[in-house]
Amino acid sequence: MVFIDPSLYTHAQRTVTTSKHSTHRRGTRTARVAIRFTPDEWEQVRTKAHHAGRSLARWLRELALGYTPKPKPSVANAEVIRHLARIGNNVNQLAHLANSRDKLPELTILEAIRDAVLTQIDQIG
Repeated sequence: MVFIDPSLYTHAQRTVTTSKHSTHRRGTRTARVAIRFTPDEWEQVRTKAHHAGRSLARWLRELALGYTPKPKPSVANAEVIRHLARIGNNVNQLAHLANSRDKLPELTILEAIRDAVLTQIDQIG
Protein backbone atom coordinates (compact mmCIF):
# COMPACT_ATOMS: atom_id res chain seq x y z
CA MET A 1 0.00 0.00 0.00
CA VAL A 2 1.25 3.47 -0.82
CA PHE A 3 0.03 6.11 1.57
CA ILE A 4 1.80 8.91 3.35
CA ASP A 5 -0.03 10.04 6.44
CA PRO A 6 -0.48 13.81 6.17
CA SER A 7 -0.25 14.15 9.95
CA LEU A 8 3.46 13.30 9.66
CA TYR A 9 4.10 16.67 8.01
CA THR A 10 3.82 20.07 9.58
CA HIS A 11 1.47 22.54 7.92
CA ALA A 12 4.45 24.42 6.48
CA GLN A 13 5.83 21.28 4.87
CA ARG A 14 2.44 20.42 3.34
CA THR A 15 2.22 23.91 1.91
CA VAL A 16 5.68 23.69 0.39
CA THR A 17 5.09 20.25 -1.13
CA THR A 18 1.76 21.22 -2.68
CA SER A 19 2.13 21.10 -6.45
CA LYS A 20 0.85 23.83 -8.75
CA HIS A 21 -1.21 21.05 -10.38
CA SER A 22 -3.00 20.20 -7.14
CA THR A 23 -5.86 22.59 -7.81
CA HIS A 24 -8.68 21.63 -10.07
CA ARG A 25 -11.29 23.83 -11.68
CA ARG A 26 -13.62 22.81 -8.85
CA GLY A 27 -11.10 23.60 -6.10
CA THR A 28 -8.19 22.10 -4.23
CA ARG A 29 -8.02 18.34 -3.98
CA THR A 30 -7.99 17.50 -0.30
CA ALA A 31 -9.52 14.02 -0.08
CA ARG A 32 -7.14 11.06 -0.03
CA VAL A 33 -7.75 7.39 -0.71
CA ALA A 34 -5.58 4.50 0.41
CA ILE A 35 -5.59 1.49 -1.89
CA ARG A 36 -3.85 -1.81 -1.29
CA PHE A 37 -2.26 -3.74 -4.15
CA THR A 38 -0.42 -7.01 -4.36
CA PRO A 39 3.10 -6.59 -5.73
CA ASP A 40 1.94 -7.92 -9.13
CA GLU A 41 -1.07 -5.58 -9.21
CA TRP A 42 1.13 -2.66 -8.18
CA GLU A 43 3.53 -3.33 -11.06
CA GLN A 44 0.64 -3.60 -13.54
CA VAL A 45 -0.90 -0.33 -12.33
CA ARG A 46 2.43 1.52 -12.49
CA THR A 47 3.15 0.14 -15.96
CA LYS A 48 -0.27 1.12 -17.30
CA ALA A 49 0.02 4.65 -15.90
CA HIS A 50 3.47 4.97 -17.44
CA HIS A 51 2.27 3.74 -20.85
CA ALA A 52 -0.56 6.28 -20.72
CA GLY A 53 2.00 9.02 -20.06
CA ARG A 54 0.31 9.94 -16.79
CA SER A 55 1.34 10.12 -13.18
CA LEU A 56 -0.05 7.28 -11.12
CA ALA A 57 -2.41 9.60 -9.25
CA ARG A 58 -3.70 11.24 -12.41
CA TRP A 59 -4.18 7.90 -14.17
CA LEU A 60 -6.13 6.42 -11.23
CA ARG A 61 -8.19 9.60 -10.86
CA GLU A 62 -9.12 9.60 -14.53
CA LEU A 63 -10.11 5.92 -14.38
CA ALA A 64 -12.22 6.52 -11.29
CA LEU A 65 -13.98 9.45 -12.97
CA GLY A 66 -14.86 7.42 -16.05
CA TYR A 67 -12.23 8.56 -18.53
CA THR A 68 -10.82 5.97 -20.89
CA PRO A 69 -7.03 6.08 -20.64
CA LYS A 70 -5.30 6.21 -23.99
CA PRO A 71 -1.66 5.30 -24.49
CA LYS A 72 0.67 8.17 -25.21
CA PRO A 73 1.64 8.44 -28.86
CA SER A 74 4.61 6.37 -29.87
CA VAL A 75 7.88 8.06 -30.73
CA ALA A 76 7.38 7.03 -34.36
CA ASN A 77 3.95 8.67 -34.49
CA ALA A 78 5.31 11.77 -32.80
CA GLU A 79 7.99 12.03 -35.49
CA VAL A 80 5.40 11.66 -38.26
CA ILE A 81 3.22 14.30 -36.62
CA ARG A 82 6.19 16.70 -36.41
CA HIS A 83 7.00 16.05 -40.06
CA LEU A 84 3.38 16.68 -41.11
CA ALA A 85 3.40 19.89 -39.08
CA ARG A 86 6.49 21.06 -40.99
CA ILE A 87 4.81 20.24 -44.30
CA GLY A 88 1.67 22.06 -43.18
CA ASN A 89 3.78 25.07 -42.25
CA ASN A 90 5.38 25.05 -45.71
CA VAL A 91 1.96 24.79 -47.39
CA ASN A 92 0.75 27.71 -45.26
CA GLN A 93 3.75 29.79 -46.30
CA LEU A 94 3.08 29.00 -49.97
CA ALA A 95 -0.59 29.94 -49.57
CA HIS A 96 0.41 33.21 -47.90
CA LEU A 97 2.84 33.93 -50.72
CA ALA A 98 0.23 33.11 -53.37
CA ASN A 99 -2.36 35.35 -51.69
CA SER A 100 0.03 38.25 -51.29
CA ARG A 101 1.20 38.13 -54.92
CA ASP A 102 -2.00 36.83 -56.55
CA LYS A 103 0.14 34.12 -58.14
CA LEU A 104 0.16 30.39 -57.41
CA PRO A 105 3.45 28.50 -56.96
CA GLU A 106 4.63 26.36 -59.84
CA LEU A 107 2.76 23.11 -60.38
CA THR A 108 5.89 21.02 -59.74
CA ILE A 109 6.21 22.54 -56.24
CA LEU A 110 2.56 21.81 -55.46
CA GLU A 111 2.90 18.22 -56.73
CA ALA A 112 6.02 17.69 -54.57
CA ILE A 113 4.14 18.92 -51.51
CA ARG A 114 1.18 16.66 -52.30
CA ASP A 115 3.48 13.65 -52.70
CA ALA A 116 5.23 14.39 -49.39
CA VAL A 117 1.91 14.66 -47.56
CA LEU A 118 0.62 11.41 -49.08
CA THR A 119 3.85 9.60 -48.15
CA GLN A 120 3.49 10.73 -44.53
CA ILE A 121 -0.16 9.69 -44.45
CA ASP A 122 0.80 6.21 -45.73
CA GLN A 123 3.37 5.92 -42.92
CA ILE A 124 0.74 6.70 -40.30
CA GLY A 125 -1.28 3.77 -41.56
